[in-house]
Amino acid sequence: MPNDVLTLNAQALELHATLQRGRIDRITQPEKDEVFFTVRAGGRNHVLVISANPNAPRIHLTRTKKDNPYAAPAFLMHLRRHLLGGTVEHVRLVGDDRIIEFAISARNDLSDTVSYRLYVELMGRYSNLILTDSTGHITDALRHIAPDPNQLRAVLPKLRYQLPPQRKIPLTSSGKTRALLDFTGGDLAKYIVSTLGGLATSTAFELLFRAGLSERTTSLNEEEAERLSALIDEAYLGPNGSLFAPCHSVSATGAPEDYFLFPYTYSGRPTQPTDSIGEAVRLCAEAKDRATSLSAGAKLITTALKAAVKKHTRGLAAAEQKLLECAEADTLKLYGELITANLYRLTKGMTSATLYDYYEDCDRTVPLDVRLSPAENAQAYYKRYAKQKRTVAISKEQILTHRAELEYLASVSAALSLATEPKDLLAIEQELSEGGYLKKQGKSDKKRQESPLAPLQFAYKSAIIFCGRNNLQNDNLTFRLSREGDIWCHVHDAHGAHVLLRGSDSPDAIRTACEIAAYYSNLKQSGKALVDYCSVRHVHRHPSRKPGMVTYTHYNGADVTPMAHTELQKEETNGN
Repeated sequence: MPNDVLTLNAQALELHATLQRGRIDRITQPEKDEVFFTVRAGGRNHVLVISANPNAPRIHLTRTKKDNPYAAPAFLMHLRRHLLGGTVEHVRLVGDDRIIEFAISARNDLSDTVSYRLYVELMGRYSNLILTDSTGHITDALRHIAPDPNQLRAVLPKLRYQLPPQRKIPLTSSGKTRALLDFTGGDLAKYIVSTLGGLATSTAFELLFRAGLSERTTSLNEEEAERLSALIDEAYLGPNGSLFAPCHSVSATGAPEDYFLFPYTYSGRPTQPTDSIGEAVRLCAEAKDRATSLSAGAKLITTALKAAVKKHTRGLAAAEQKLLECAEADTLKLYGELITANLYRLTKGMTSATLYDYYEDCDRTVPLDVRLSPAENAQAYYKRYAKQKRTVAISKEQILTHRAELEYLASVSAALSLATEPKDLLAIEQELSEGGYLKKQGKSDKKRQESPLAPLQFAYKSAIIFCGRNNLQNDNLTFRLSREGDIWCHVHDAHGAHVLLRGSDSPDAIRTACEIAAYYSNLKQSGKALVDYCSVRHVHRHPSRKPGMVTYTHYNGADVTPMAHTELQKEETNGN
């Protein structure tokens, strides 16, 4: 993502237009390096998120709500003390670098009006939030930097705030054209990034492409340097320039991936337009946050699933091996019977005896223990037979149990692959905790316990389609929310969501419900999928009683193409 001076300047201009004269009503800090400001401006509440995360520094308006820690961090309390109730006077880019300045007027403890400056430095691992007073001295910062010969500056309370030293030529400087003329060969894009301040490499490539130049150009003449310089000036104007066309690209899964001040045509990547550069940043940042949260949350679940699968796979193999070892149980019983029938012919000390097998009408050699009498040999065979018979019964029961467990764990794994939000993971965690597969983490969390098990809802004409995304939702949907006359759908012979169709039994409605069931299943990526559907009254709990596991009868099948039908999706409710 080109988080460079051009992008941040455009964001500053947009934020100034939106937040100027706005009142700061609320400040929160949900993450250690992320601060939310609620600003009342233009008759609306705007939530501004500022993140100094070294891996993804950003600033944008957001609609996302985050839970806050129980104890407010010291820096948050400092911001609240000085800025709550304050007015945003202006927002602008400063220092020709990736630094946005918020000028805020607020009242101090004596009710006097005081001016503050909040500097948002979005410079990778050097990102920071720094608050200064009217004299330019630091009152506090998110990250303190102690005086050190290896540091270019110190950031501590009571020190005077200094902009980071800039060794490159600012983009607003008239000297950038001369610097471009000084290029004597090599990689032109790399030269631009190392010479001009605050440009991303991808932005340099795009500017060269639009100027009709190549990164392999050996030198620039005056006309080429001026053309490139004029493009930079136009891009710097942001919303006031002719180049401004904010957009974002999408990943293979359809999620927002990169944001751009204008389409970066040199790469040939398709883009989707947005209303503002801030909106493009928001879409990409929140998509990345969701992916990161899902990855972190899924790690614990994945570890628990792997451990459980390993345990039951080993148990299944051991039970099957014991079953193989007991394959001679009937032979042991036969030996006992043959010895008993021929006791009069046998004597102690014999190593074996050839006896007539009246079942197969043939002679059979029966091994004997020389230390035992014929009767004791018969009893020994009967005891071994009885033991193996018990082992066979137990092993068969264990095989059924292990197979049912592995089938259930596969359904949980399928639900995990369908998770799109952190709250989906909470439901899966709850399910695994209740099943004893996952240890509860610390004290119980009320917010987690109160999260509703609401399925997705779709509106198709006069009908409603419900779709579960995990086993608890599926269970709740099929056995609690269902009504007489509902049609139940599930992908055939694969793991996936339970889908309920209510209010219609038309072929088109059933096909739509089946397409949704196919999409939210293991067969999502396949071109075609067979989906079973039946009346919900023919669906019953599986004998294992595992959440989401069912048996069903009197069903029909439909070959459909998996489709998400997002155009039909409604906002989530409790499903009642």
